[in-house]
Amino acid sequence: VDIFMSKIERLDAKARGVLTLAAGVGSTFRESTLEILLATSLAGSEGNASSDSTASPTTSITKKHNPESGDEFRESQKALIGVEVKDIIKKLEKDGLIMGTGVGSCVRYKFSHDQIQKAAYSITPEADRPSMHLHIGRMFLNDAENRSTVDENIFLIVDQLNYGKSLINQAKERISLARLNLIAGERSIQSSAFVPALTYLKTGLSMLKSSELFSSEHYDTSLRLYSSVAEAELVSGNTDGVEAAVAVISNHALSSLDKIPSYLCLIKSYIARGRSMDAISTGFDALAKLGVSFPKAAGTLTIIRDLMKTKISLRGKTDEQLKQLPTMTDKSKIAAMRILDILRTSCYYARQDLLALVHFRMVRLSIKYGCCHVSPVVFAVYGFFLSFFMGNFQEGYRFGKLALSFLEKFDTKEMHSRTIVLVWGFIAPWRENSCRDTLEHLTYASKVAMEVGDHEHAMISLIFLCTNGFNSGRPLAVLQDEIGSTIDDAASLGLDIHAQ
Repeated sequence: VDIFMSKIERLDAKARGVLTLAAGVGSTFRESTLEILLATSLAGSEGNASSDSTASPTTSITKKHNPESGDEFRESQKALIGVEVKDIIKKLEKDGLIMGTGVGSCVRYKFSHDQIQKAAYSITPEADRPSMHLHIGRMFLNDAENRSTVDENIFLIVDQLNYGKSLINQAKERISLARLNLIAGERSIQSSAFVPALTYLKTGLSMLKSSELFSSEHYDTSLRLYSSVAEAELVSGNTDGVEAAVAVISNHALSSLDKIPSYLCLIKSYIARGRSMDAISTGFDALAKLGVSFPKAAGTLTIIRDLMKTKISLRGKTDEQLKQLPTMTDKSKIAAMRILDILRTSCYYARQDLLALVHFRMVRLSIKYGCCHVSPVVFAVYGFFLSFFMGNFQEGYRFGKLALSFLEKFDTKEMHSRTIVLVWGFIAPWRENSCRDTLEHLTYASKVAMEVGDHEHAMISLIFLCTNGFNSGRPLAVLQDEIGSTIDDAASLGLDIHAQ
């Protein structure tokens, strides 16, 4: 670092200032980025506070002034106003401090060595760094708002603002930053980046005072922050974090629907820990609040009576009429279907007396309120029930084919793999289809299941591929290799294939 520092110190003040600012931006940057930062003086950008109460939630961050720290940084930036960034970048590149990658408008610059960035960054006193990052974040946000590109640059903006969050005292700024962190956290979850998601979400929560959490003005922000925290904690394996977030939501959420996302996380958390009874109890309590009740126990007569209700709801409906079922729009019923779908596995292991009732209820909800993303699996399971428990293979195959047709309505790959496994693994081979006919479909199902992380159904597909391949007369040498590969894949995923 000392070697690079001496080289930086030989630069003129403007080149050194630009390099220092670039180090604050990050390891890579664009020429246009530095031009944005240097286009407006820090003093000017902080002095133009807006009193417009109708301004957007994020605008306040770019308008408010904080006079506390960063005096040295602000003074250094004033000297850079109006500099020709292009010329300075060429000089820095010629001196070997930075290098460009890409061509034309896509050129990005990076420090020639990470120690160069470290040395340039160290020039800014530690006490001034929050002010520097806050200024950078404000300028990025202001430019992004003008260009309507806040969503595209959310991480770049939030990372800078979070570093300087201790200097934000204005209520509007705090709340705006809380909402920006919420957006960054939700985007991170969508990208399966759960560790940074938690950081963003918890930072967002820290920007809200206890009196602001779940207040009428900030209810939606608070609810989404805690619901997203529960989801991220679940995937991260922090069950205590899940329960803590769910407890807060349970105490403050205004409606049962608002509690459903957190309840789903809690149910999944119980399932992951092998607490099937707790999952079932929590799920049925949530369902009751949504107006979908179940008996505490179900004997043979109860199951038969529920089956007859389901048959009556289907009576007289042709395949074409069923295919034309509308999409479910009732939010409470969609929530109920999501809970029931999760509870199916727990009922299979811990309350098999309720398993049939769960499936029958999902069929009736689909018939009455329309199809949702889990309906294809529901009709496939109903077809399986008719085939193997009622001995009606013709009707079972009918509903299996209907289930496959419902997949066209919903672009949900997870449901694709599960539905295809049920139909082509359990139902279709018992009708006019041979085992050989199933192989192509099961291969597709295993591929899709792996893509969405559904390892259980990926393995079930591969097992059926092996058994159906044997029954259809595939060469034993080929089968031996496929079976060995399947066992290896299962072991790599921590699955016991012998238990499948």
